[in-house]
Amino acid sequence: MIKGLGYANDIITFHYGWNTWFTRYNVNLDKNTWYEFEMRIQNYGGAYNAQFQYKIPNGSQFNQLGGNNGSSHPFGEWSATDPTADPITASGYIKGAEEQGIAGQTVYLKTQNKNQPGFSYTTADTATTDSNGYYSFNTTLNYNDYDFTIDIAPTIGTLTTSDINWFQDRLLSDTVSSKDYWRLDVNNTGSFSVSDIYLMHQKRQGNISSYPGGGQEIWNTNSWQNPTIWPAVAADSDDKTAFTGYGSWSLFDLANGNQTTFYVIRAGHKN
Repeated sequence: MIKGLGYANDIITFHYGWNTWFTRYNVNLDKNTWYEFEMRIQNYGGAYNAQFQYKIPNGSQFNQLGGNNGSSHPFGEWSATDPTADPITASGYIKGAEEQGIAGQTVYLKTQNKNQPGFSYTTADTATTDSNGYYSFNTTLNYNDYDFTIDIAPTIGTLTTSDINWFQDRLLSDTVSSKDYWRLDVNNTGSFSVSDIYLMHQKRQGNISSYPGGGQEIWNTNSWQNPTIWPAVAADSDDKTAFTGYGSWSLFDLANGNQTTFYVIRAGHKN
């Protein structure tokens, strides 16, 4: 098989034993173009090897790849990998409410065939954020063959007494911000009280598994598909009305080398 020449199934020739079933003749290749060759072999009760041989125009002998020619191959260069491949890379950060990195969060790189309709992405690689909340992917996957997404699944983590004390000080000093509607108003009443502090301690001690009131424990957006949401929340101009919606957890239609920062606000956490 030689791909990219426009023939049905890319087939140039196929054989059964020493018999030729089908062969195309006068197949022309351009010396300045890379082509992908594929050779398949299936054996049953007979010879168990195959040779890839070719003859240059007006040549008198066949040249065998990996055979008696060694690494000297007339006609052109040969490579076991696609020399025109564009390896998929991506990087970014997961940051908390105070715009500090969140460590230990899992990030997923998922792929599906290029230009495939619908969504059937599967995990191709994972990364874990470092102490700065940074993640990166440097893959051998060819961007020419795959579309990819970046998915996150942030975890709430364990609450700390230092964070709860920080919220208590804010409550006593009546110093609150937009972000506090997501991280301090844990009982989802739309206001702040000692009840929120009490519930945080209950959660930290393991006495409750979730907060009452149906509040969202993890709020999330990103800088790529929702570039206006985080500035509104960070600048104290939103009080829990900016819902993140589509694209906050997964990034689609990405150009190779994408760099994105995810912002995550976790109930009961300062950052």
